[in-house]
Amino acid sequence: MFNLNSLIKQKYIFFVFVLFIFLIVLGYSATYNSIDPDFGWHLRTGQLMLERGVPKIDWYSYTMPSFPWIDHEWLTDVFIYKIYSFFGLTFLLLVFLSVFASAFIILIKRKLFFYFLLPIVLGFLASLGFLGIRPQLLTVFFVAALLAILNKFLQNPNTRLIYLCPILFLIWVNLHGGFLVGLLFIFLFLVLEIFKKTKLFNRAISLRFFSGQNFKIEEPKERPWYRDVKAKILSIILIASAAATFINPYGLRIYKEIFSSVGDSFLKAHINEWMPLFSTSSLLQSTFIILYLGIFLGLIIIFRKKIEFNNLVLSLIFLVFAILSQRNLLIFIILTVPIFSELLFHFRSEIITNEANRRMVKFIFGGFKKWIILSTILGLFAFGFCMHFISNAREKDHVLYSVAAVNFLKTLPLSENLLNEYGLGGYLIWKLPERKVFIDGRMPSWRENGQFVFGDYIKIMGAESGAEALLKKYNIKVAVLDKTVKDEAIKYFDYQAKPKTLFVKFLEKHSWVLKTIGVSPSKKNIYNLLIDSGWHNIYQDSAVIILEK
Repeated sequence: MFNLNSLIKQKYIFFVFVLFIFLIVLGYSATYNSIDPDFGWHLRTGQLMLERGVPKIDWYSYTMPSFPWIDHEWLTDVFIYKIYSFFGLTFLLLVFLSVFASAFIILIKRKLFFYFLLPIVLGFLASLGFLGIRPQLLTVFFVAALLAILNKFLQNPNTRLIYLCPILFLIWVNLHGGFLVGLLFIFLFLVLEIFKKTKLFNRAISLRFFSGQNFKIEEPKERPWYRDVKAKILSIILIASAAATFINPYGLRIYKEIFSSVGDSFLKAHINEWMPLFSTSSLLQSTFIILYLGIFLGLIIIFRKKIEFNNLVLSLIFLVFAILSQRNLLIFIILTVPIFSELLFHFRSEIITNEANRRMVKFIFGGFKKWIILSTILGLFAFGFCMHFISNAREKDHVLYSVAAVNFLKTLPLSENLLNEYGLGGYLIWKLPERKVFIDGRMPSWRENGQFVFGDYIKIMGAESGAEALLKKYNIKVAVLDKTVKDEAIKYFDYQAKPKTLFVKFLEKHSWVLKTIGVSPSKKNIYNLLIDSGWHNIYQDSAVIILEK
């Protein structure tokens, strides 16, 4: 017998599968030719942990060898090493992209599938600059799974899925420190549910501003035991999930590592992914982000009363988090994709039910005009896809070209302390494990006994006051720098050699003018300092330059 429901389900699964593959291909096109700067130390750490166990102190630097290193991604590092060893780099990248794509897929509601397409594709395009072999993508997946569970629970408090949360956090805490975001989500859901039982809430919803707002308050009076059940269960789940996070090799100390990074204002001013939104994004990347935010916020303004109060509040909170630190953008996108799709549904419903709007839409999208508009939209997406692909193919990650530089470094005595670029530290740990590095991606928040290596690194690289003294302090004999550092140093030299006009002198005195319009004036850097101090070049290729004292 013909089964219509079975056929619809099969088509739905097929469409979801096609979308899943499309997202992976899109992600691969943007990342296949690059390696995250931290990949090297993740890989090496996974290998060494199988031999030594989890690290207790720093294994790789000569600057802070006794620092109590807490590797909150220890299990992920083991998986990275094992998958890389058996299947290679490409397969490992596809695994991480699949995990990230799955975060979008598990949020889809079958009845609203086609309304999810625009938010998912646009959100994925806005995320391309953050993709790669990065443990942070695991946190995005866990956030999506947690949100699916919490939303299911709020719709039906009798669901047993909510009791899986402690198990989810037990796995999460050993894979990535982003589990703290998950606890924050449960806490916020709990606070909002408690708030709905207060007199202040009753007064608030009586205001004209909240008239017609979707609150979804369901507390049947005929069942007194049911009252406050959501808040009670969420309280238990929050406590149990928090307790589950203690089950890791470092116990409670893992929170120290996370809070030291989250609360580090210096890190937020000097590490790209911790900086405010748009501060380091490319023009193309910013365009996709603006499109996502613009359409979403525009629909929120129009249809905010149709969105459930919890989702509205959480969206605004994490929008602020994303603006303050662009690494939170992925969390914001995953949180808002279901809300975005619901807004599109309301938008279409408004058009259908309003005769004037229907006539206007028919006029705009009727006949040949609709194909022009559709072709333009698809063309823009295709253009974005191609530009990511082309730019990624042309701008190869510099570490792929550092093999010759590493071979040259092997000829230098290990006793000579090395100053390396922050982004090269992980690669050197991977390819040259016998040599200790100055700094790498694990260390930006490390402080011990008054020593702050990342702060010293910023001063040295910027040739700031006291940089020469720091070179002597660490007894640095060799410097491995990105070639762009030399290029910028030459620009500074040329800039200094040219006569200064009154306008240029004005800009030098009032540097805030240049910062306001997004222009960075040429500045003295480490290369200028080293050359002026008598250092000389001993190696150079298209990506790396090595100097010796």
